[in-house]
Amino acid sequence: MAASVRERLGNDLSARPAIREINRKLYEIEGFRGNEREYYDPRNSYLNEVLDRKLGVPITLSVVYMEVARRVPLPVLGVGLPGHFIVKALTSAGDILLDPFHGGVELTEEDCQDRLDRVYGGLVRLDARMLLPVTKRQILVRILSNLKTIYLNESEFDRALEIVGDCLVLDPSSLQDLRDRGLLCYRQNRFAEALSDLRKYLMLAHDAEDREQIKQTVRGIESILSVIR
Repeated sequence: MAASVRERLGNDLSARPAIREINRKLYEIEGFRGNEREYYDPRNSYLNEVLDRKLGVPITLSVVYMEVARRVPLPVLGVGLPGHFIVKALTSAGDILLDPFHGGVELTEEDCQDRLDRVYGGLVRLDARMLLPVTKRQILVRILSNLKTIYLNESEFDRALEIVGDCLVLDPSSLQDLRDRGLLCYRQNRFAEALSDLRKYLMLAHDAEDREQIKQTVRGIESILSVIR
């Protein structure tokens, strides 16, 4: 895809022509689009599926956009706007915000606020820090967190447990994922693993709102293990 863009650009590698050609290639020719009808289909979060089906969610379409742009080359970074992932192209004339979920359209800060309003009903105000670029690791964590939520909502607990393990590889300090892994292990009768994770969670999450609930779960697991042993 990037090779096709480079061929059309020729020697003109300035930012705006490159953005126009990337948008033309991805959305007009290849047919990539945001999957608004089945937004929570887990296939939207797997890049192989996104490339095959030409459907995705904001963050995975942003990854496709960034990787094509990198090969043009046009420096494009991910922006973790709450509730709606976008990208920014870095140019000599300033950053250009783009929305890969909606055809690569250029965004103003007012547009970003509008997207926040759609998700949060006007309760979240745009902050300059929300437009800072995120790392590849942070992108992976966000994709995995989306998948975890989808699998939990669909009661696919085996898949959710696998995803939580991946989240903890990327961010071992995530107490929420530590707790979720413990609870998922408990659901699968993997009591020793569950007890280890939940005890560690209680040791580290001093101010967690669910401490009493987790304490009760720990006591229940200890009772089960005392009988088994």
